[in-house]
Amino acid sequence: MKILFSDDAYEKVRPFFTEDTVGIIDLDDGIGPFSNELLENGLKYQLIIIKKKQLPDSYNILFGSSLGDFYVNADTFRYLETNLKISLNLKWDTMALKANSGLLENNLTLLSLV
Repeated sequence: MKILFSDDAYEKVRPFFTEDTVGIIDLDDGIGPFSNELLENGLKYQLIIIKKKQLPDSYNILFGSSLGDFYVNADTFRYLETNLKISLNLKWDTMALKANSGLLENNLTLLSLV
């Protein structure tokens, strides 16, 4: 399982990654430890950067990437596919999360907790 970054998205996210950080792809649904609002009418994804030591045990499904390791939990994984791509819309400076089946999130939030 892997996440591919477009060159522009890679450059946007790269400054947040160090040897002691990992990424999380999570639903912003009001349920998980990184979600602040309840969204009952649809799925909204977010990309979170945290220290490795902060990674909750429930985030145990690994996606590799050229930036480093990304983790998801089982609740989020059921809505994802095994190959993901993150790209950057240069006009709006927003990121999109895509899968083989199509667009999953057109405004992927980047949240650094380091």
